[in-house]
Amino acid sequence: MNYLSGNLELMHELNTKQILRVIRQFNPISRSEIVEKTNLTAATVSRIVSKLIEFNLVTETGYGESSGGRKPILLELNPGAVLTVGIDLEIDEIKGLIIDLNGRVLLEDNLSIKGEREQDHIINRVIEIIKKLLSKKDYRSRVTGIGIGMHGLVDYARGISIFPPAFGWRDIPVADMIKKEFDLPVIIENNVRALTLAENWFGMAKDLNNFICLKVGSGIGSGIFTDGKLYRGASNSAGEIGHTMVDEDGPLCSCGNYGCLESMASIPAIVKRTVKALKQGADSKINSMVNNLKEINEETVFLAAKQGDQLAGQVLQDTGRYLGIGIANLINILNPEVVIIGGDIVLAGDIILESMRSTVHNRALSYPAEHVKIINSRMGKEGVAIGAAALILESVFNIGHNINVDIGL
Repeated sequence: MNYLSGNLELMHELNTKQILRVIRQFNPISRSEIVEKTNLTAATVSRIVSKLIEFNLVTETGYGESSGGRKPILLELNPGAVLTVGIDLEIDEIKGLIIDLNGRVLLEDNLSIKGEREQDHIINRVIEIIKKLLSKKDYRSRVTGIGIGMHGLVDYARGISIFPPAFGWRDIPVADMIKKEFDLPVIIENNVRALTLAENWFGMAKDLNNFICLKVGSGIGSGIFTDGKLYRGASNSAGEIGHTMVDEDGPLCSCGNYGCLESMASIPAIVKRTVKALKQGADSKINSMVNNLKEINEETVFLAAKQGDQLAGQVLQDTGRYLGIGIANLINILNPEVVIIGGDIVLAGDIILESMRSTVHNRALSYPAEHVKIINSRMGKEGVAIGAAALILESVFNIGHNINVDIGL
């Protein structure tokens, strides 16, 4: 009896999540259309939909076109029924927000952790910002879980921060530490994979099954989405494109090798190359934009390039070429539908994007390259936090995740 009961419960959960996914993808949708798209019986769909309406997860929103009989009642998700917290634990700042089922940001906040590296202190700061978010309005009663995106190696299944290089931690059970404080499901993930999930749920890759998200900031990483799910690799380190070599004569990288993509095309690399050229006497309007070379940052270079400065423009074109080499390799290996560029590099505009596309066209195999779009992300600075919150939604809508989020059905 226990075996039979367990199977029936699993079947109910499978059917419920399948119906939720179909409503989310095709809403507004009628019960009869759900039957067609799921191959479930009309009785099963009717019973589960009634339960979803009872729990306020689904609402009846009007009538569809009649095909000869009564007009069908249309169903949609109630976006405010389930809320999730997303945390972007960056090197110098913590961004936190709450989103609804449509990805709309209802509330956000941030805290500076610049110069802070001690694990207990940083975890306490994460707890602090979550408490602030949950104290607003009636959000606490509707929040179903907390997602956290952070840099470095992350064991998604066990909720462990294996090694975030900037913090220097080793094997810290971040998920359990946060869960004890709030008694909510907590999922942690690498920040680039969190951004990749955000693109699939709410961004430029909505509902795509095969794409790559490249995040270029203080470091460079990629999230790989293949066959409809995130690919993490055998030891949670898939997508470390920043530590593949693009120039054997290039500078020393933080990983100890020379000429890595990260050492050539990250934001710090852009600034270093610019400063080096100016020290060597290069003519540039950047000299009149700052009082000294220490004031130069990526925004200075981006602005100068947009104003037609030759040095800044060349630095960004070279950056696009290096990134294009890395992207061409990814395209040849993984054959994605789309490559999305995210992170601070997006603020540079089209100069880098055009250089990337040109390099990919010249270096990638012609057939796959012709069919791959390379586009900038539109998620903005909240992308990682939104993706972290979407980690919880993944568990609400999909079977097969290591972390199950119970919404009471």
